[in-house]
Amino acid sequence: MVCADSDYMTGLDQTDATSLEGTPVAIAITGRLDALEASGLRATLGALIEAGDIRIVVDLREADFVDSAGLAALVKHMKDARTLGGDLRLVRSRSADANRVFALTKFDEVFVMADDPDALLASW
Repeated sequence: MVCADSDYMTGLDQTDATSLEGTPVAIAITGRLDALEASGLRATLGALIEAGDIRIVVDLREADFVDSAGLAALVKHMKDARTLGGDLRLVRSRSADANRVFALTKFDEVFVMADDPDALLASW
């Protein structure tokens, strides 16, 4: 499930996920990031980037599974954000199963990833 995390996006929800100019935006993924959930993630990330929010942190700590459709959604929007001078960075999942797809595909070397969301938010 894609949701706005109030710790990062005060007063914002999934349908109104905008940021103050220049402020990184964070969203949280819980449960499975699979083909069913990837479409919602694509819509959310696409809306953010279209609105000019090109510095995005996706918090995967509570994701327990990521499949190729979920990975594809993240990769597409990472490329979109980087093309516009931003980035999409990831907070690693606490689940080994969710992290496995990144290691197997070597995307753990392509994404900027950390265990701590605050470190990623502060890295801009």
